[in-house]
Amino acid sequence: GGGAKPVGRQFADDFDQLGIETNKRVWNPFRRFEFWDPTLRGSSDSRERLWDAAAALLRGYRDSHSEADMAADVSILGTLHRTPYATESDRIADTLTQIFAGHDTTGNELAWVLVELSRHPYTALELRRALDEQNPGGRRPWTPLMLSRVTYLDHVISETFRLWPTAPIAIVRHADRDVTLGSGMVIPAGSDVMMPCFLQHRTGVRNPDEWFPERWAGDQLPQLQANQRPFGAGKRVCVGRNLANLELRYATACIVQRFNMTLAAEPSPEHYITLKPTGGVVRFAPRDPSGSEEHPSTPDWAGGPFSFGQESPTRTVLPWLQFPDANSPAGTRGSSPAPRGGRGDSGAASPRQSGSFSGRGSPLVAGRRA
Repeated sequence: GGGAKPVGRQFADDFDQLGIETNKRVWNPFRRFEFWDPTLRGSSDSRERLWDAAAALLRGYRDSHSEADMAADVSILGTLHRTPYATESDRIADTLTQIFAGHDTTGNELAWVLVELSRHPYTALELRRALDEQNPGGRRPWTPLMLSRVTYLDHVISETFRLWPTAPIAIVRHADRDVTLGSGMVIPAGSDVMMPCFLQHRTGVRNPDEWFPERWAGDQLPQLQANQRPFGAGKRVCVGRNLANLELRYATACIVQRFNMTLAAEPSPEHYITLKPTGGVVRFAPRDPSGSEEHPSTPDWAGGPFSFGQESPTRTVLPWLQFPDANSPAGTRGSSPAPRGGRGDSGAASPRQSGSFSGRGSPLVAGRRA
């Protein structure tokens, strides 16, 4: 009819409605009994439309492919068709998961990468130099092998995932039996356990609120790797992890090699299932084709007192987050921040000062965030 929404718009609205309802049920065990709330009925209608759309997608795939084609097809739909499921409902449910699980996650993470690179022009140009060494000016199409050789790109992506994980509290597991932890605490069977990687990524890390790609080449690498869980872990790790990592590296490389970026408006972290840099504005200007753009003579982190810890932008914007005192570069709460080149959270010399970090082409500057 004339008032009907376009299919794509209806699909997106239904997903948003279902996501809101799912979130409400996670936090409110009595939600399903709130019959007086009209949004409860709306979410039920959205669920039915999405279910019907996924079922139609599978039917359309089967109708348009022969058995031989489907047997050889390595696409997601081909895999879903070949995988043995107990019921067709299970197959439809997995199809919906494949459609929605990554519909905005990679885009949000790429936005955070660009925001941080815009805040740190020295680092952005260091990354461009590293990319140009492998593929001058981006004149050849990037391949996964070429991207894998740019270590500094890995550091930039890993640090952005550490500071701004796309799904900061989305890792939830259900205990099907009693689980005894090393401390003697018992998680009883039937419990739902939430593991907020937003906090986990900051635990035991020096200056946890700062974006510092070089830390991934430093002495805390084992701790960082043990903490890092942006995609979850175990047999239920995010099925789109490899695709997301490849997309992020490819998009970042193409953008950084073609454009200079400035941050026109600071974002405000907004968390609803995923973490979005709401309100942030990055302005792009074409790169000077001669490659003669001026490289900042001073790294982004040089000079001035620490401006994080108790007074960090992260803590200000998200005051409900609390990190262990030991993670603060100022030491315990209430103490004054240490000056650059002084001592950090553990009382040890800064890694920059001691030479533990050596970023690509970057001079060792005392007091660099570590």
